[in-house]
Amino acid sequence: MDLLSLAQKYRTICAAALVAVCVLGFYFTRSPVFSMLGFFAIISLVLVDLFFSNEASPSKARGKSAGQEDWKKSLIELGQALGLALIAWFALQFVLQTNAPLDVVTSCSMLPNLERGDLIFVKGGVPNAPVVNFSGSLESLKGELFAPKSPCTVLVAGKPVATACTTALIYKSVTVPASPPTSNDVIVFEPTPRDYGLIVHRAVARFSNGTHEFFFTKGDNNQGVDQESRFLEPVPRQDVKGSVAFRIPLIGFLKLFLFMQFDEPAGCKQVLKAGS
Repeated sequence: MDLLSLAQKYRTICAAALVAVCVLGFYFTRSPVFSMLGFFAIISLVLVDLFFSNEASPSKARGKSAGQEDWKKSLIELGQALGLALIAWFALQFVLQTNAPLDVVTSCSMLPNLERGDLIFVKGGVPNAPVVNFSGSLESLKGELFAPKSPCTVLVAGKPVATACTTALIYKSVTVPASPPTSNDVIVFEPTPRDYGLIVHRAVARFSNGTHEFFFTKGDNNQGVDQESRFLEPVPRQDVKGSVAFRIPLIGFLKLFLFMQFDEPAGCKQVLKAGS
């Protein structure tokens, strides 16, 4: 291996190491400084591979035409990498039976079961949640649904703060716990309104009138069910992308850094106390 090849390899290793340090630094400190450094480290990793790989090529010394050939080779390699990524994406769609097989957790609403920065794999199929049969329209269901609250505790920066949490959804004689057991699936869905992107929350219940199905959802770290404040509408079955199969911690920070999501959401400063 010549000195140019060795230098290029050294640059790549250094850039990759810097990305890893930034991810770990942000995870343990939550400082936006590490996330911004992570963004520049990812960009530098791409640039090192794209612009400096030609320095190690023997054809570099053969003139301008040889340099153009190197650029074409680099573009071909980039196209091949993108092609492989697309093949992997479609393969995951086929295996997991969903058009959204991968997602990244961007908030802290699912603590402690899912953390911001988790890369999640999503599987299709009907999510596991209690089924409640209702009659009439969705609007009539909303009018007859009751969501009682009880005192609970939220830890804000480690200090307990008394508040109120929704304990159940009650429809006529049927009661469904709003803090569901872990057997209820965590689902990935497209919300209404559409302004928030895909949301990753647990399915509290699946309401069916024989023609349509709607999911009511809740973040494990949230005090209330998403739909009770009309912040989000009940989720139609067709808007559910699937349920979370498993997660890989930290990897999702690469996407967050790349899309400049440097600051943590405000909800990451509080944790719903277990057993509340």
